[in-house]
Amino acid sequence: MGKHEAAEARHTALAAAILRRARIEGWRRGHRMTELELAAALGVSRTPVRAALRRLADAGYVVPHADRGFVLAAAGRHLAEARLAAPDTAEASLHAAMVRDRIAGRLPATFAQATLARRYGAGRPLLARVLTRMHHEGLIAPAPGQGWAFTPTLEGEASRRAAFELRSAIEPASLLLPGFRTDAAAIARLREEHAAATRWIGQPRPDAAAIFAIDVTFHEALAEMSGNPFILANVRQQNVLRRLLELASYSDVARVRAWIAEHLAILALIEQSDMMAAAEAMRRHLGIAAAQPVIAATARRRRIAGG
Repeated sequence: MGKHEAAEARHTALAAAILRRARIEGWRRGHRMTELELAAALGVSRTPVRAALRRLADAGYVVPHADRGFVLAAAGRHLAEARLAAPDTAEASLHAAMVRDRIAGRLPATFAQATLARRYGAGRPLLARVLTRMHHEGLIAPAPGQGWAFTPTLEGEASRRAAFELRSAIEPASLLLPGFRTDAAAIARLREEHAAATRWIGQPRPDAAAIFAIDVTFHEALAEMSGNPFILANVRQQNVLRRLLELASYSDVARVRAWIAEHLAILALIEQSDMMAAAEAMRRHLGIAAAQPVIAATARRRRIAGG
């Protein structure tokens, strides 16, 4: 992947992060954004933020402000339906292929860089970038002697089952904590995002990444309402791993519609302050998701990851 491709991918990801922040915090049309405050909130420098805002301006989601900065040009339903597709890159493709092949058992637990070069026809610089990224993600570690070793995180169905066991222990319990505080505005925004999703998931080529983002936002928003920062950190970490593990696990559109309905039912119970029922509904929701069969990542992309 060239430098230009890598920069484009980073800017698109950052633009999507800005949109997600706008949805979660309920920014209204006309909300003013500056490079400085966004850079501080997102933990990056102002230069990539500037490029991300230009990306959003090109897509019509923000417009320049007369006194510098940008203002939000879309809100409500339009913002809930906002989707920015990151461009495919050689680095992203190789990363996905390695994760998919390890989960499927086509890559051994330990490997040498030269083995990967032959298998994927990748050059040394590209391989080095992907291996460094996977090391930072905790997916691989230096093997004794030479080469690399996969961590237990990508042990296919066993890892997926263990992840759901952890989520089933933590997420329902988080709804019952004494510090849980219902955020009515956040719940309203979650409802809007889920309703918007039902209008476009049946398209011929639905955006699995956008569906996954809605799922992630739901679980992280409830974890944040728990008032326990350790639970929120754990849910966020699990969502990072889910994105990797679910590259090879897709459900059909009917299942996506079903878990959207399950999410909405949980939100309704929380609004009614029936937290015991909400916790039980969350436990059932996670149990249903855990029981879904794993479908190969090469399946037709009309199938969408869900959970």
